[in-house]
Amino acid sequence: ASAQAALLSSAGAEIEQRLRENEQGYDIAGRRFVVGERLAEDRKARHTFPVERGKTYFGLALCDDACGDIDLIVRDAAGNVLDNDETKGADPVLLFRAESSGSVEVAIGMKACDEDACEYGLGFHTLQGNGGRD
Repeated sequence: ASAQAALLSSAGAEIEQRLRENEQGYDIAGRRFVVGERLAEDRKARHTFPVERGKTYFGLALCDDACGDIDLIVRDAAGNVLDNDETKGADPVLLFRAESSGSVEVAIGMKACDEDACEYGLGFHTLQGNGGRD
């Protein structure tokens, strides 16, 4: 449970820091987390989240110390890719605006893990603001 709490706390702080650093012009309005899941190398997990048309969403995955690379892809109900981060690293991010209400699927791919399975946390956030567009 302490590893889960550490990932959750780290994810929230990391998201807020990244939004400030990138001067995105957003504030976090709502949060949903998936924490404490484990994946073996070359395995995938999928999580579904509700979205509302016109709202902006931000996702961040963090992985434990044994994890070398984890990827994120978000798709709408029709299977269209809304955003992805498949660059090498253990902290991929997503940022997208929902074109319709419904649900999206976030796929997490464990690309490199030095143990039998690595633990990850996923933060999925509703943002408010104009993204710096005044």
